[in-house]
Amino acid sequence: MEAFLIYLLKSAGVLTLFLGCYYLFLRKETLFTANRWFLVIGLVTSAILPFIHLTTTITLSAEMMAGTNSTMGNDVIVDSQSFSTLRNFLIVTYLLGVAIFLARFIVQIRSVLTFIKLGKKKITENVTYVESSMDVQPFSFFKYVIYNQKKHSEKELESILAHELVHATQKHTVDILCVELISVFQWFNPFAWLYKNALKQNLEFLADTKNSSLKKNRKQYQYILLSQSISKQNLSIVNPFFNSLIKKRIVMINQTPSKKRKTLKSLVILPLLALFLVGFNTKTVYTFENADGPTSENTKIELIIDKDTSDDELVKIKSDLAEDKIDFSYTLQRNDKDEITSFSISVEGPKNSATLNSSNSNSAIKPMYVIVDLTTNEIAIGQGNKTSFRHSPNSIYVYDDETHSKKIKVKKSKKGNGFFFTHHDGDEDPLYIIDEKEFSKKQFEKLDADQIETMSVLKGEKAIEKYGEKAKNGVVEIVTKKKK
Repeated sequence: MEAFLIYLLKSAGVLTLFLGCYYLFLRKETLFTANRWFLVIGLVTSAILPFIHLTTTITLSAEMMAGTNSTMGNDVIVDSQSFSTLRNFLIVTYLLGVAIFLARFIVQIRSVLTFIKLGKKKITENVTYVESSMDVQPFSFFKYVIYNQKKHSEKELESILAHELVHATQKHTVDILCVELISVFQWFNPFAWLYKNALKQNLEFLADTKNSSLKKNRKQYQYILLSQSISKQNLSIVNPFFNSLIKKRIVMINQTPSKKRKTLKSLVILPLLALFLVGFNTKTVYTFENADGPTSENTKIELIIDKDTSDDELVKIKSDLAEDKIDFSYTLQRNDKDEITSFSISVEGPKNSATLNSSNSNSAIKPMYVIVDLTTNEIAIGQGNKTSFRHSPNSIYVYDDETHSKKIKVKKSKKGNGFFFTHHDGDEDPLYIIDEKEFSKKQFEKLDADQIETMSVLKGEKAIEKYGEKAKNGVVEIVTKKKK
């Protein structure tokens, strides 16, 4: 649902860009057909553009990652309670608004269909004229033109039907239904309602200028508009002849026609859409050097989460990763300065997952790093600047950045489900801790890898501080699924 809400916000932003360009550059021009297509293209673009992403590629060093913890389990961590409550409130409020406006839309459709069903029909040139005995003002709906003959004189009716014929033949109802549906799902966006009004106004201007009756007697047509009271009919999905735009319609009828070259002003929207893509729809693809070889061509995503990362940014991260079928879950706590002081993160892909827990009492957390390789399904989470960390389905590498004196590789055994360690630049084994108990190397290698829930590697001063001198060669901490 979060991804859909983000899509709606992006769509609303695009719609607002088109509306701004229309009001600033096109609204006062008499190029109504061009304006119609500009506004329709705006509707389509606002629906499609949020799905389009630009891609930038950056090459990184593999040892930029810092890590302390990796998980091979399938735990899913829920959002923090306060954020979850706010999120649920917003979702419920949005859905309630959609339900109300969608119900209104459906009721109006049924009302129009009732007028059509009960009226007397006459088909002329692929347009169906529906004479109604009900108290209804003239309007069109697709190929139907509905009117009450008794409410108008013969001359008035001729002009009215000519106007509605333009709406029917040019299929203006399609435009109106599209903008109505947009306003249903963007009811929270005031610019969506302004957009709807602008589109309807332009269609009325267009029908007036294309009206054959206007060409015959311009003055009489204007008198007809002025002589009629404002319609009390409240069907927003149709094209009514009489409405509150009569004054503006008369002004536009008498306005000097605009030169066609002024349609070029609509092109101002193009750089704005480009800025939107760069600012909000750009994905960064990371390719970086392997520890033992040249630059990798694998597609990688890198994220950095620090004490100042906002809830909105975390929601965006979650939705962006969801597009790549990566589940990003977290819990957090903040201090009085709104800094993150505790953060638990779980990143789960199709084949692997990783977690990291960070807590500093009331102090802000250190930056946390996440790398996801979409090609090899590798996932890495790290924090701090003392160790570098890389996780793959078969191995975990840990490097000591301070001395580079020892490098430990934890590799899955080919002969079973166990693990074994290989050492470089050192001959001593690390300390093995399984479920808070010390084990020998042989006992560790017999451990079934499928039973491992969490694996952590401590190095240097951190290891000695926690376990004493026996941990001088590093510590491998294991928490099994049975323990958890």
